[in-house]
Amino acid sequence: MRNAKNLIHTMKTKDSNFGIFLMTAVLLFCVPYFVLPNLFTDIKNLEYETKIVESTRILKEKNNSRSLPGKYITSLIIKMTDGSEIQSSEEYDKYWPQIQKKDNIGKQIKYYHSVNGSKEHNPLQIEINNKIIYKKNENLKYAILLIALMLIFTSIL
Repeated sequence: MRNAKNLIHTMKTKDSNFGIFLMTAVLLFCVPYFVLPNLFTDIKNLEYETKIVESTRILKEKNNSRSLPGKYITSLIIKMTDGSEIQSSEEYDKYWPQIQKKDNIGKQIKYYHSVNGSKEHNPLQIEINNKIIYKKNENLKYAILLIALMLIFTSIL
């Protein structure tokens, strides 16, 4: 009976160690590939597109994923005169009123793409008529790096 309890305890410990190992592996892959390039790349070295704003609209969709059932996802869609669109998620909603001003219709918009991200979703920086509306948050660069290092360190221990 005692051996069975020891075996169960050993199995639980191995499972938790595997979970920690898996989390460490994911962090070691994601941090250098997704987080660091966007944080430390100079905006001048990124790809950008310059187009003309045709219209803006707010899109509210019901999330059908299992993680957030019933929640609505709101995003701002900026339509260009060439028919292309870019989408800005709720994390940038404080900038939406500036982008949606009627004066911006017909004006030039320049948006910078992230290093590994989508070209149509959440650009790193948006400029309208050479005025920066929003840009990647430089202040959070070191905080994100510190948090990532702490997560990696604690998952290794």
